[in-house]
Amino acid sequence: MATWNDVTTALKNRKLIRKSLDAVVLTADPSVALPTTILTGSDLVIPSSYLALGWHSEDGLSWAREVENSELGGHGSVEPLRSDTRRVNNTLEVTALETNIQTLGHTLGVKLDATAGSATEVVITEPSTPKAREFRMLALSVDDTDDGEIYFGKLFALAKVTGTSPGAWVDGDSAQSYGLTIQAFRDPTAGFAVQHFIGGPGFEALRADMGWDAITP
Repeated sequence: MATWNDVTTALKNRKLIRKSLDAVVLTADPSVALPTTILTGSDLVIPSSYLALGWHSEDGLSWAREVENSELGGHGSVEPLRSDTRRVNNTLEVTALETNIQTLGHTLGVKLDATAGSATEVVITEPSTPKAREFRMLALSVDDTDDGEIYFGKLFALAKVTGTSPGAWVDGDSAQSYGLTIQAFRDPTAGFAVQHFIGGPGFEALRADMGWDAITP
């Protein structure tokens, strides 16, 4: 007689359990072309004109996907008779640790000029009512496998900073930080708001196990 393990062992694969060993968040002006791949061959490539926020906190990158539904009920029914998805909000929360032109600009809601100021000083005027600047955002993450690295990418075709959490100026174990909540928006030309990438030599080895058809290189 078949046991539980006999029936279910093939339904689970611990090699498909992924972690984010490292990650980076990059942004670009909305005039910059959207990337169509994160690879050259099987090697990771950073798209031209995308600039990194740099180091972020140990909390990593926190993603949220909020689905808003419209539901219609009926007399006597204990469940909705109709449910329609009205909108989906994709957001990223990240706490940047580096003080640079990217983190400051996104926190203050201004586009900073890299040529501004003098060799010893820059002065930044914070707008009383900052505009919600649009930009492109690409987050990349890496995990390791026995067959090599596997890369994950998440692209916000258009993005806006919808919340900030400036850190404290203190001594000790806390760095000066810049908490950002970034929301995805649909690019009317591209026709989407969010795009996902998975690739690398690690993915090539696990492609069939993950459910995709095997492809001969």
